[in-house]
Amino acid sequence: MKEVVRKTKALKPLVILLMTAGLLASTYSVYDSSEKLKRASVLEGGIQTCFNRVNQSYTAKMLGDKYSPYIEATFTNITEECVADVINAYEETIGADVEILAKKLNTLASDIHWFHGKILKEDSAAIVGGVKVNEFGPRFQRIEKSKDSALENLTEYKKKVTEILSSLKLAFYSLMILFPLFLIWEYAERRAVQRRNREIEEEALAEISSEDFTTDSKVEDIIRTALDQNELIYCSKLFTRYSADVSRKIQGITLSDKAGRVELLRKGSKEEVEAQIERIWQESSDEITLPEINSGLPITSFDMISSKVVDHLSNKLLAEGVRIEIDGESDLYVKGNEETIEQVLYQTLLYGIKTAQEGIASKRVTVEGKKLGSIIVANINSYGQVFSSDFLAFEKGLSTTEVDKPLSLQICEEFIAEINGKIQYDNIYEGKNVVGSRIKITMHAGEKEESVEDTQKPAVSEVRLVNVTKGTKKEILEQMKQSL
Repeated sequence: MKEVVRKTKALKPLVILLMTAGLLASTYSVYDSSEKLKRASVLEGGIQTCFNRVNQSYTAKMLGDKYSPYIEATFTNITEECVADVINAYEETIGADVEILAKKLNTLASDIHWFHGKILKEDSAAIVGGVKVNEFGPRFQRIEKSKDSALENLTEYKKKVTEILSSLKLAFYSLMILFPLFLIWEYAERRAVQRRNREIEEEALAEISSEDFTTDSKVEDIIRTALDQNELIYCSKLFTRYSADVSRKIQGITLSDKAGRVELLRKGSKEEVEAQIERIWQESSDEITLPEINSGLPITSFDMISSKVVDHLSNKLLAEGVRIEIDGESDLYVKGNEETIEQVLYQTLLYGIKTAQEGIASKRVTVEGKKLGSIIVANINSYGQVFSSDFLAFEKGLSTTEVDKPLSLQICEEFIAEINGKIQYDNIYEGKNVVGSRIKITMHAGEKEESVEDTQKPAVSEVRLVNVTKGTKKEILEQMKQSL
């Protein structure tokens, strides 16, 4: 059924063209037929007028009125000119349509000319058997028969033209009614398509503007609907086939978490997909690897460094209204210089504190650490300002448009590169809402027995911050040494 409707719609331009041509043709045909009918009526009247003049001359002759103007040469000449005009008009108008009338009109003209010749003679009676016989009566009867025959042919022609004209008028008025209705229908359909296109465009724009995750099935529905409603049937079928081929080859899409792990992301509802993303972000497998690091690097206690940095910030920064919370596993050790790791945590916490100050609800920063095989993963979560979509797209390699990076994050990346670690950025989701930003740091794990004697780690659960310190790498190291 859809195929029939599609083919019918495809024929609409041809139908409009044919209806336009039909309307023009019927208009011309109605006009031409009306003109033919009018000309035939004029000829009919001309023949009748010429015969009436002949009848007047005949009557005057039969009455013996020698002084009547109807039997004068001037009157009879005008009558013959009348017949000649009728013949000329016939040849110029309907001569091709009623050929049989030509012979009858010529015979009529010849009889009238002979009749006038006899009338103009003073004595026009013939002697038959010694009796004087009038010659006008039989000749006049012959003229009258020729006139009646010609008028009969014209009547038949007018009847035929009238029937044709009636059919043409019916077609003309039908087209006059159908053509505007068809144009109104076409206009209404185009307006409906434009309205549906605006709706699908708004839906696509909403998906683009939304920060929520968009499933591939939603994208497929939007594109397929747009193609179908614009009658791009084969494009829609091609897209459907391509989508099916891709689905068969790839049953899901792969998502890499910020430590380099790859896991299959199964299709499902938006909420299910978001839950998978959040789980993959929080979890990592034992297969995560980092570039090889110099085995000569010392082993540093991550717990000690994180507590030291938090203590340092708590002493220098007061009354900013931002909470710092340390969570995660204990007894974590990483390979790297103490100053380097301290600067990594210090710079990331500075950035987290700054963005948390712009938060609407809970102004807090959390530090979460856990060991995953041979690596340590630390999440610095700031519940405040989030990363822009352009920044994340560039960092993930999805865009070539570089976005300015905060100085503290640039310094952190320099320090993390010294111990062959990694740093990744993302936003924190709670349901459909973005509530903060996350910085994930990945470092090589060290063994406890290789480390120096453990230092008592101060227990700090909550502090308040009042300031954020920025500077070059050398200046920051000097300030930290002076504050210890």
